[in-house]
Amino acid sequence: MKSERILKFVLSRKRPVTAAVVAQQFAISQSTAAKHLRSLYIAGRLTKTRTGKKIFWAETTTSMPVAVSDDNTIVQPRRSAPIEPAKPIWPDHLRVTSYPHGRGYED
Repeated sequence: MKSERILKFVLSRKRPVTAAVVAQQFAISQSTAAKHLRSLYIAGRLTKTRTGKKIFWAETTTSMPVAVSDDNTIVQPRRSAPIEPAKPIWPDHLRVTSYPHGRGYED
């Protein structure tokens, strides 16, 4: 429910907004506002632009397919399988597999 209200707020603005502006408008924490904005971005409803440390959120200019449920709420798209971690590039004889004991030297 709150994501739809945030989306309407962002779309009503002529300029891109930050999570701090949304947080102040809806009296929520900045991290909560950022989570809602991020979910709208994943759903394809918003675009984001990073300028330095700030992220500006704005209306999507292209028509992207949006996942919407039967009761007209935004649905999170399915995520793909997790990415496998990269294999180490060090040869086995150079890889440190254990740390020396607490005193820092071998007996």
